[in-house]
Amino acid sequence: MRILVVVDAADERALLASYLHQLGCRVYLASDGLDAVHKAMVVKPDIILMDRNMPVCDGLTACRLLQDNSATHRTPVIFLSGATTPTERVAGLRAGAVDYITKPFDVEEVKLRLKVHLGKNAPPLPSPDP
Repeated sequence: MRILVVVDAADERALLASYLHQLGCRVYLASDGLDAVHKAMVVKPDIILMDRNMPVCDGLTACRLLQDNSATHRTPVIFLSGATTPTERVAGLRAGAVDYITKPFDVEEVKLRLKVHLGKNAPPLPSPDP
């Protein structure tokens, strides 16, 4: 599975990339929305995990650009953001995102939401504890 991680904070990008690599995902990184749009057209990711508030091009604008492009409009976007008010979350969904995870996020929640949106193509989940 190809996942594009779009986060301006280097430590969060590294954390997500490391975790997703451990799950067997191919991870591509971008640090702003404009970089994400360009990489999405080249990489054709299965899903995009994107921050909302970034320099150069914010996540809302990038999500709209992805939705308006015939090459990327079917790629699901999940926002990872500290913008947590209901109005901010609704704005993310209206921009075209399929889900919204608030920061600070839990990597297990990220994995479960990937499973929800990618079904059988999602990273494997661990067996439940007995």
